[in-house]
Amino acid sequence: MSKEEKLLILQMVADGKITPEQGVELLKAVGGPGTREVPAEPTVKPPAPYAPKDAIRKAIDDHVERYVEKNVRQAEEIAKPTVEGSPKQAESYADSMSKHFEDLGQRVGETVSESAEGLRKLISSFFGGGGLFAGGPEFELHDEIKGEIPAEGDLDISLRTINGRITVETWDQPGFLLDVKKKISARNEDEAKELLKDVYEFSQDGVSLRARAKESSGNFMGRNASVSFTLTIPRARQASLNLDSANGRITVEGVSGKRCVADTANGRIEVTGCHFGDAILDTANGRIEFDGSASNLKADTANGRIEACLRGAGTWKLDTANGRIEVEIEREEGTGYEIDISSVMGRLEVTGMDDAEVLIDETRQKFGSRRYKARTKGFEESPVKASLKASSSMGRVTVSL
Repeated sequence: MSKEEKLLILQMVADGKITPEQGVELLKAVGGPGTREVPAEPTVKPPAPYAPKDAIRKAIDDHVERYVEKNVRQAEEIAKPTVEGSPKQAESYADSMSKHFEDLGQRVGETVSESAEGLRKLISSFFGGGGLFAGGPEFELHDEIKGEIPAEGDLDISLRTINGRITVETWDQPGFLLDVKKKISARNEDEAKELLKDVYEFSQDGVSLRARAKESSGNFMGRNASVSFTLTIPRARQASLNLDSANGRITVEGVSGKRCVADTANGRIEVTGCHFGDAILDTANGRIEFDGSASNLKADTANGRIEACLRGAGTWKLDTANGRIEVEIEREEGTGYEIDISSVMGRLEVTGMDDAEVLIDETRQKFGSRRYKARTKGFEESPVKASLKASSSMGRVTVSL
């Protein structure tokens, strides 16, 4: 299916021309071999057994990109000065257009957010609701898996689910505890237990812990099934994390280790009180929050704000298409800092860098893309260096040191 066909389907859903269920059926073709024509009057069929994560992400990315690019181009055309006259008249025009440009950026951002909310509902329909199963209460069942961990070695943890949340936290016990929360709509508890009997698998090999929801767990004939993992590990142990969900929030609290990869197509990512060598946080539709240290941090969302409280030194890259970015950096003695931030339709603000060597300063531009790049004095000679690059298309970017 081509990009144009996908965008057409999403727009048809947003305009109410087809139902989310019909949109689901059409989007099933995303990522498959060959192309298909979009029928004028699609028929309702049972939803796909699970939603390909890459297809969900691509649909969101395309949708947000479409709105952002279109409105940025229109705003830049509107903002072009056309008044001829005295410098005072030109300045007055520029001031009025600057406010108009920023107001327009805010309205466009709100429009994209509203559109993304419609997409969120569309994505949720991938995982049930309105399917072949009509009615029945929702049942929640839990499995608890406890185990010991070898005294030596970094933990290697992988948690993957199709529809559900993932949480990793710490405690003062020497072993681990995995809580598996399974939810499904069913006629009664016995039926729920039968349906949820074999929806995930878990394995341990020394310091390696693996839990994975099976692909069929994303949807049982429209029963809105989900499998969520909450893993608790010893606070003092180093761990590398690989966390993956197609539809659900990812939360990491108080964990330190070499690497953290948190990837979800639809949901927020929260990493607090953590210290990693590498941290890669990626969501298509949701905000990202990071509090801690990382030698290399990459946070990327198509629709959502990014908030970061950074300690130590590292190379940090933050990027959102629709949302603001707020960064607080705790400065350390002997560390040099370089800041490079930009926005198409938002303000830029940096505080706490009075000693900065400014390389690029476009913060006072009345309208149009803005960029600010500066570094603390003596940056090149600093024994330790930290670098921040943050970019938003539709939101403001603020940094405080």
